[in-house]
Amino acid sequence: MSTRLLGVAGMIMLYAFFTMPKPRSPQIRRIGETLVGLYLMCLTYTLVESPEDRKAFMDVVPGGESSLYVMATLLACCALCYLPGLFVHDVSQALILLLPLYTLFIDCNFHYWTKRRGMDYWNQVRLVADNMCVALGTIMYVSCTKKHIHAKEE
Repeated sequence: MSTRLLGVAGMIMLYAFFTMPKPRSPQIRRIGETLVGLYLMCLTYTLVESPEDRKAFMDVVPGGESSLYVMATLLACCALCYLPGLFVHDVSQALILLLPLYTLFIDCNFHYWTKRRGMDYWNQVRLVADNMCVALGTIMYVSCTKKHIHAKEE
């Protein structure tokens, strides 16, 4: 549960970077991207290794383990791009789709988590809020950055 706070902290650092006056400190941006990358790695590990998250995902999404591993691979690729800071703009566009899907398929299944697994309702609401904070922060990241297209010099 506390690993999701890494993503929230990372997005707050990125928000601070984008709202600070120029010249901006690139270290704040790198710390924010690294925290989001760690959050995504933890999210991927939880999806694959936690029997509860695994079952919650496979109960809702058709395709069984194949769809589980496709989702885990996509999240891991995003994490591996955020950690070194490569192609962050591109993977952020993918995260805009992946994180709400992850939240919808796993965390928004309140009946499964509260009735069957015995989790407190408000803890589950906080998990959904943390994921949506990261998803909205990803939209902020895409809207505040520009994709760099390297043109050939002739």
